[in-house]
Amino acid sequence: MRHRVQRSRLNRQNSHRKATVNSLVRSLVLRNRIQTTLPKAAVASRLANRLMTLGKRGDVSAQRMAFESLQSRELVHRLIHLLAPLFKCRQGGYTRIIKLMPRKGDAAPMALLEWVEFPLEEKPSVETKEAKEKKEVAKEVAVEEKPSFFKSLKKFLHLNLHDKTRQTCS
Repeated sequence: MRHRVQRSRLNRQNSHRKATVNSLVRSLVLRNRIQTTLPKAAVASRLANRLMTLGKRGDVSAQRMAFESLQSRELVHRLIHLLAPLFKCRQGGYTRIIKLMPRKGDAAPMALLEWVEFPLEEKPSVETKEAKEKKEVAKEVAVEEKPSFFKSLKKFLHLNLHDKTRQTCS
């Protein structure tokens, strides 16, 4: 009997429901924000929170369990190394659901599912002549010495990930 077993079935069979929710979470990890219907967002939010907890653990077992849902090494790496450090102080509630206007056509309730914290990404900026010259010099150096260029790029990305403006744990 199914007494007190409450689960959103999304009017789908079990395998189709799992595939749908896994696909939504994959898109969330990749794009940081997705637009979907409100019931799907609620179910995907629960799985995303579980995966973020696994990402914060970060051990091999957690990576394998996250791989079961994400089905991509790149997404597991992004979850563990890019997204999880943003939530190291947070004990839960890694996603937020923002209700949107109903969808035209069938008036389905729509929602925006996103992470509470976003990773720092490069922002387009207005380039000056000096900046263009520096880029050209950097390209020339990169062509000549690829290993050192990649090391400096890795250091640059590491510094941006651990920016001092972020909230720190107490």
